[in-house]
Amino acid sequence: MPRQPTLSRGAQKSKTTASSSPRRPSLLTIPLELREEIYAHFVHDRSTTLLDLLTVNKRLAREVKPFLYKRPLSFDGQCELFNWIGKVDNDCLRHVTDVRFKLLDINPETIVGALGTRLRATNATGDKRGPETDSNPYYQACFLELKRLQKVFDLLSNVRCFYNVACTTSDPQPPPQMLESFSKLLGHCFPHLRSLVSEERLFPIDFVRNKPHLDRLRFPANTESNDADIANVFRRLSDLKLEICRLSPSSGVAYDWGCMTDILPYVPPLQSLVLFERLEAQQPSLSEEV
Repeated sequence: MPRQPTLSRGAQKSKTTASSSPRRPSLLTIPLELREEIYAHFVHDRSTTLLDLLTVNKRLAREVKPFLYKRPLSFDGQCELFNWIGKVDNDCLRHVTDVRFKLLDINPETIVGALGTRLRATNATGDKRGPETDSNPYYQACFLELKRLQKVFDLLSNVRCFYNVACTTSDPQPPPQMLESFSKLLGHCFPHLRSLVSEERLFPIDFVRNKPHLDRLRFPANTESNDADIANVFRRLSDLKLEICRLSPSSGVAYDWGCMTDILPYVPPLQSLVLFERLEAQQPSLSEEV
């Protein structure tokens, strides 16, 4: 029977040392929490992007893509949102949990088909919107855009935090009818929502409806809804962190906080009540009103 080859003492020692020495850590061997901190640095470093990591290897690509979607996403208007949704991987939309969105007036250049042609021909935008009728192409385009917006929101069914950003004076302002319909639209979206912030003044209370998991609500407490509707919505919320913020004097809206003082007695026990008062606010103060 042939003899088996044996290793020399030096070779045996070298093999033992190699097997006992710890491996140097790599990106894929450190904890996920640390890896995500590294990914966060890529987000803030303008010289490189997280998309570069997608080309390194398949495992990193599978890990980085959900991380991109888990971070807060901001959309300055419908066009930004529609362009984004047309480019993303729909399989990753379940990772989206935090969205900031600003509703703007429609852009006639983005309305396609016969409706877009009629809208641009009538120039029915801004101060030239015309009467609110079914035949007005401007309002047809508004509600068509809201339907498209609802379809996008339905794809983001795991959103837990939604921030409704108010328009600035330089933004194309949506008409009141569009704001009212948008509020009702929000009432039917994001069933798992836990935090809802609205900066919009005189926003109907419908946006708070159908939110059984909501535990934080922040809004100006100055709505177009009547007291009965407001009370009905708040009765369904429990253990809520309620935050009321004073409107800016430049908004041109009278400081009437009666809607809050009238419904607070009907609100279930709150987890907390926070009042955001502005230094330049008129009297009486929020605390005096509440």
